[in-house]
Amino acid sequence: MNRQLSGIVVPIFTQFNAQGEVDLEAMEAHLEALIRAGVDAIFVGGSAGEFIALDVEERERITERLMKATAGRAPFLVHVTAANLRDSLRLADHARSFGADALVAVSPWFWKHDDESLADFFGAIAKRAEDTPLYLYNMPHTGNDLKPELVQRLIREHDNIVGLKNSQDDMLRTLTYSTMPNTSFFTGSDTTALYALSHGADGIISGMINVVPEVFVALRRAVNAGDIAAALKCQKELHQYAQWFAGDIRRMKAGAEMAGYGSRRCREPLGTLSDTEYEKLRTILEKELQP
Repeated sequence: MNRQLSGIVVPIFTQFNAQGEVDLEAMEAHLEALIRAGVDAIFVGGSAGEFIALDVEERERITERLMKATAGRAPFLVHVTAANLRDSLRLADHARSFGADALVAVSPWFWKHDDESLADFFGAIAKRAEDTPLYLYNMPHTGNDLKPELVQRLIREHDNIVGLKNSQDDMLRTLTYSTMPNTSFFTGSDTTALYALSHGADGIISGMINVVPEVFVALRRAVNAGDIAAALKCQKELHQYAQWFAGDIRRMKAGAEMAGYGSRRCREPLGTLSDTEYEKLRTILEKELQP
């Protein structure tokens, strides 16, 4: 199966209304803004989308609405991992039935799994996905690391497992993943994005794209054009933002709200940044990130 995806892939935030329900209209508006900013693909149900706080039906409604709104203007990826394999397979079936361009599966969490258990889990999803490309997602928070040897094994055993996203800042691991044959590799690290793109990564998948999509798009274009000065300028800006957001969804959603992209509301138990914290963050950003 060919490597088909590259570039800036945005794991779109899930928007919530004042009652804590999913706000699909707000998500559509954010989607349009991201497409106008030049992102290369849309990814729903990722960690930045607070999938852990959504039930299966909500995840399915989000997929249906945003895939329809995307209308083929950009590749559409759907994260399908749930707390159990049965729901994961259901989400995979649903995404495929609506024509998702690719599926994404993160390691199961809470319990510690050995490589055989992880291979069985991802293998079951890959078999269910049939000819739909499947990307693995290595997230340290799960407690179950996808070591390079396991990734290579899964790619050998399943033709439709075509690549992975890695959210670690480890440069050696980035280099190892990016040089794997027949593997599409995306970094989830904001602080080492330029390093990854310069060492063979196919693109970036980061929650912070929701906040400053134009910086990520400019970074990729600069790398493709061989404009080192412009690329370094973009990376420096991303590093500054990363100091204040640091993978904190509450802060990232607050930053997106400041930029005019949706609301900072998060679903409990994560909690939403208070007005006081919001204004403090705004002051810091205006001071630290001024041109």
